[in-house]
Amino acid sequence: MENMTDYGARFRPEITVADLLKNYDRWATMLEDESRRIKLSTTERAFIVKNIEDGDLGELLSVACSCIYNMTGDSYFGKFTQETLDRRLGAHG
Repeated sequence: MENMTDYGARFRPEITVADLLKNYDRWATMLEDESRRIKLSTTERAFIVKNIEDGDLGELLSVACSCIYNMTGDSYFGKFTQETLDRRLGAHG
């Protein structure tokens, strides 16, 4: 039977400390962004609940779309809906 240490040594990619640090930085940035979006969506949900009875419908819709973006991270949805709402609400305001 083949020695597992030899097997691992032959098939393990070479990873440098610099590579590990780059990976760490990428993950740290991604997790910080996720944390920020989660906090924003929590604030937005609270705003919607507080203002749903008598708040401005355009503002509530805008906040709801922002909340969806912040929960999903779907940048196309966030940008498209905000631009469209700005255009439509601006035309009526």
